[in-house]
Amino acid sequence: VSPWSRDLMRRAILESGPCIGAGAPAAEAAGVAASHLIMQKMNIGSLKDMRAAKADDIVKASLDSNLTWSSDEWIMPADPGDLFTAGAEGMGTIHADAVMRGSTLVDGHRHRNGDSNIPTTDVALTAFLTKAGLTSDMATKALSAYKVTSSSTTSEVKAAYGKIRSDTCITCPTVDLGAFLSSIKPVGTIDTFMYRFAGPTGNASMGAEVDSVFGLNVTKNGNYTFNSALSAKMQKYW
Repeated sequence: VSPWSRDLMRRAILESGPCIGAGAPAAEAAGVAASHLIMQKMNIGSLKDMRAAKADDIVKASLDSNLTWSSDEWIMPADPGDLFTAGAEGMGTIHADAVMRGSTLVDGHRHRNGDSNIPTTDVALTAFLTKAGLTSDMATKALSAYKVTSSSTTSEVKAAYGKIRSDTCITCPTVDLGAFLSSIKPVGTIDTFMYRFAGPTGNASMGAEVDSVFGLNVTKNGNYTFNSALSAKMQKYW
């Protein structure tokens, strides 16, 4: 949906979420604020000095800044969801005639050890959900759906929290986008496909499908062992 992608492709693959709904990027102002925070931490005062800085130092400062992704209003001039909607209305903002989108089984299920913001009890998870906008009744139903009770262990609550974030930000928007693209008039204008990658052991995390897509065993993902037969089948589809 970026205007810069016009005439560059006919088919698009969206892995680990379409950046709409709860997984949509923040506004440009959030990205600018994040850039200034990183520059402050690195004691850098100009764009020239930032470009001359070591990549490792920038990454370290970024990891300590609790960053999120944001639109830059250039490559991505607006919220992706708005651009998809405009495309459905005939505004020419969708630059593909076929789209495959999908996610892994525990997509986005990553957090740093020691992160104090991760709920560890059913009460804390309920508070997190209500703060996010759910009613108390909806939060209770969510805990039931993800099998969280007052007797759940810390690891069980953390796992449920990760799955909720994954479903909210990646899995559900991925399904929603497929339904949206399939309904664009006239129906059939865009062919749409969806995949769900679990990996050989059924617990693939974010980015775990990349090795299989390219037939490489370089990531050494700790969640599963690379499977060449599965990789060969995926490469056919990709």
